Amino acid sequence: MSWGCNDEGALGRDTSREDSETRPGIVQIPEEDAEIYSISAGGSHSAVLLSNGNVYSWGTFRDKNGDMGFHPNGHKQLFPELIMKNVKKISSGINHLVMLSKNKVYTMGCGDEGQLGRICQRHSNRESRVGKQLLLHPQLLNLRKNVEDIWANYDTTFLRLSDSSIYSFGLNAHGQLGVENDDKCIYFPLKSESLSRLKIKSISAGTQHVTLLDEQGAVYVLGDYKDGRLGMDIAENQKVPKVLSSLPQIKLVTCGSDNSFVVTENNKLMAWGIGFEEKDDSDVIYYIPTDIDAANRLDQKTIVQATSSDTAVFLLLKD
Repeated sequence: MSWGCNDEGALGRDTSREDSETRPGIVQIPEEDAEIYSISAGGSHSAVLLSNGNVYSWGTFRDKNGDMGFHPNGHKQLFPELIMKNVKKISSGINHLVMLSKNKVYTMGCGDEGQLGRICQRHSNRESRVGKQLLLHPQLLNLRKNVEDIWANYDTTFLRLSDSSIYSFGLNAHGQLGVENDDKCIYFPLKSESLSRLKIKSISAGTQHVTLLDEQGAVYVLGDYKDGRLGMDIAENQKVPKVLSSLPQIKLVTCGSDNSFVVTENNKLMAWGIGFEEKDDSDVIYYIPTDIDAANRLDQKTIVQATSSDTAVFLLLKD
């Protein structure tokens, strides 16, 4: 089911009836017999991975010049369309989609910041000689190594290889990719020596910062330090991961655009970064991890998954 803004087809269903955007509605996937394995969504696109490995997607992608369309001809995709088969995992950035198939990585969408990992800067813009053909079709990343996991967030992409090393590409303006390169954008996969030394379980990123969870439940941060994004009292950007030693053991991490959320092994939700004060419509900054009182009164329910966006956090609970 989907709800929200459907101006660019991100809901994947007809919303011509009044108020139908704001109410949950069923998205019709053509293969009714296959179960939905996972869902990902960006700023204007959505995708589902079915249990048989098929990926359906819809909506549109955007770049610095506005709406790119979903197809090279500029058309949006208003309903689910099959775009790839034999896929193991999908992950969406704000305007790009990453798919893992048979230990290989395929990307599509906006490449302005290098987040596709396979197109040089000169061809990353839709106004280049090759246009949108290279951008808006799922195409193979030229990495001659087996990939085991993928994470796409906002304008960054991270890969974990079969040897546990971590490669990254995309926006690097604040050192958030953890690579030994000061370029603002990284257009092809680079190995992060500092991240590869960690046993990483999951990676989540905001627009300018990254939060990582290792297999022992420790949380690391890197990128832009301003406005509490890194959850500690520091005054410079972090280009190598720095552990948040004040936290207890953590089981889940997720980033909004300018904040981070973690769930402890004891089922407590904590956050830091830029928040929102409802009573006077103003921003509030939490410089260190802070308990989220409203979410910690859930009648003994267990948080099993968490995800966040620019202005909200969503929790999956079980009794």
